[in-house]
Amino acid sequence: MILGAHSLVLWGFLWQDTHYYSVEFDEKVFNADASTSMWRAGSAPLFMQTGLDTNRNYTITYRNFNENYSDCRSGISSLTRTCSAGLDRLQLFGANVTLP
Repeated sequence: MILGAHSLVLWGFLWQDTHYYSVEFDEKVFNADASTSMWRAGSAPLFMQTGLDTNRNYTITYRNFNENYSDCRSGISSLTRTCSAGLDRLQLFGANVTLP
């Protein structure tokens, strides 16, 4: 259980296969394009949220899909992209964590 977080950052790795993804946070979908133009970036922030109610529970879902681009490989010649970013960590600010 995670309690008391006032902000969060979802970190991930970007590489040449990265393209479109989405993050659903508290029932709102955020679509993103992490195209890297054939270069690699180490751990990078994929999503950030601040101003969280420290007494509330939230749900965050990462998807290698963006509803605005159902085929993330379209328009890309001679390269097959897998439409994904690797997740690294979820960083919580001000949180107390209790493990089961």
